Amino acid sequence: MPSRLAGIAQGQPPPQVPGGALPVMVWVDMAGRLTGHSPLQLSQVRGQVALATMLIPLAVGFILLCAGLLVHAVLGRRRLAAWDTDWQVTEPQWTKGR
Repeated sequence: MPSRLAGIAQGQPPPQVPGGALPVMVWVDMAGRLTGHSPLQLSQVRGQVALATMLIPLAVGFILLCAGLLVHAVLGRRRLAAWDTDWQVTEPQWTKGR
């Protein structure tokens, strides 16, 4: 596993680059492969944390709202089914004298 320390390596620059020993920073992942982009800046990390801090409570609230609506619907169906069962017993007695 590669270390997190800076290292020195040599490579061949493209032919259009003028000669000279200029340092070039490259970023690699934990496996040592080039990533093609630099790590996030502190301001970018703070922005992502702020966004997550706002969106997570909204997402949890939405999930709880959906769960509440589902429970309400299920309980409503059970209540109506129980009412219908009771009405099947009550209705003949209710309409017997008519």
